[in-house]
Amino acid sequence: MTVVSAAKRQVYEEFPVFKEELERQNAILIANFVTQPYDMCSKTPIQSLEDMEGKKIGLIGKYFGRWAKVAGLVPVVAPMHERYNLLQSGVTEIDFHPITHMNAFKVQELAPNYIQIDAMVGAPWDLMFNLEKFKSLPEDIQKIMLETGKEAEIYLAEELAPIWREKIMSEWEQQGVEFYKLPASERAEWASRVEDIPAEWAAEMEALGLPGWEIMNRFQDITAEMGYDWPRRWAVKP
Repeated sequence: MTVVSAAKRQVYEEFPVFKEELERQNAILIANFVTQPYDMCSKTPIQSLEDMEGKKIGLIGKYFGRWAKVAGLVPVVAPMHERYNLLQSGVTEIDFHPITHMNAFKVQELAPNYIQIDAMVGAPWDLMFNLEKFKSLPEDIQKIMLETGKEAEIYLAEELAPIWREKIMSEWEQQGVEFYKLPASERAEWASRVEDIPAEWAAEMEALGLPGWEIMNRFQDITAEMGYDWPRRWAVKP
């Protein structure tokens, strides 16, 4: 979580296009916050890709389903508030989300096997401020807001998020949830099967006149420098 938070901030600072786009929308970024890692809760234990074959998994978005299919899973796209009922009715057997979200909707009650796959850490929560109003504030107040925003990002990723995660996992353990971690070899195999979706995004951004390839590759380089071991290289130009 710390790596994603710091890397996204660095990419934002290195590529002016982000600030320029926000300025066009009369906004300025104060802080950006990360999610917990995306993992799975399953009705049955899962320790390999073979264990996933044919099982139906609840998820959201236009990309996660493509990740699921290559692992042998059957994606069922549905918002989080419907996931409990889907598990209860047998429409799904697995749920895919950060642990915080699954805990909020109690999916562990029906799918008491937690599988750590570390599929990704999102950074979707931006704290924005009206740019015109921001510029009207005294410079010392502007400085405090920007510095505090960066401090808040670090505090969430380094301090608050791990405590929150540990608290939920402890509560789940008391509820009888079993914990598993997908082996690195299985995770690497899964990654090797997924289409190069980041390359698609990069190409889409380039078509809009934005440095899509640079951004995608710089993000991977920054995170690798911070110690993240990528299972494969993404955003490879054809």
